[in-house]
Amino acid sequence: MQDRRRQIWHRVADQRWTSLEALNTWLAEQCTTHWQAAKHAEWPELTIADVL
Repeated sequence: MQDRRRQIWHRVADQRWTSLEALNTWLAEQCTTHWQAAKHAEWPELTIADVL
């Protein structure tokens, strides 16, 4: 399975942010969205967000 970070960075390779804070906010949103959709490996009835 490919690491989610690689997929995120490939999608936005040419994008630039106005500040490190803006980048961190965007990245946190991407991670949260993924965690809410992705099933946990050990407990597939739960999402990663449920387990966190």
